[in-house]
Amino acid sequence: MSLKIRKSKVKIVVDKILSIIFLILGGMGLLFNTFLLSFAIFGSDTDLSIIIIFSVLDLLAFLMFRWGYKTNKLIILFKSYAYIISSSANGKLSNIASILGKSEATITKELKTMINKKYFANAYIDYNTKQLIIAGKSLDTSNLSKAISTRCTGCGAISRNVIGNDNYCEYCGTLLING
Repeated sequence: MSLKIRKSKVKIVVDKILSIIFLILGGMGLLFNTFLLSFAIFGSDTDLSIIIIFSVLDLLAFLMFRWGYKTNKLIILFKSYAYIISSSANGKLSNIASILGKSEATITKELKTMINKKYFANAYIDYNTKQLIIAGKSLDTSNLSKAISTRCTGCGAISRNVIGNDNYCEYCGTLLING
């Protein structure tokens, strides 16, 4: 497995773990700080600095929760994109947009975010052909007769893999089990 694909897999797993932690901590922080803030505001002799501190903590908790939510949503989107792209012969943005029922501009923006976050290893958007290109996606034709389609357990993408070789998902880097 290439180093870029391995890093892609690690990035996705780390982001997934962090998003869950941030969702939990951010949600708990929001509830706790809002509760304390309401007591501070309605308390009879509360100092303004305490209200400011709880407000800042509330804002930080909200930002943590928001980052966790957006990252978790992006990882779920990545799995959908990986499956659709692996099933598509050409990776045309218009095909992906029609399958997902979104505009090409939205698809381009989401794919660009995933590429920038290193979720797709060796990928880029060709703006001239309006196509997602994943470098190294082609399979050696001499081994084509020994290849089978395998669904990735990590992201759901479908890959053509040579029987008897260690095959890794070209989208997320998960080791694929043939059979």
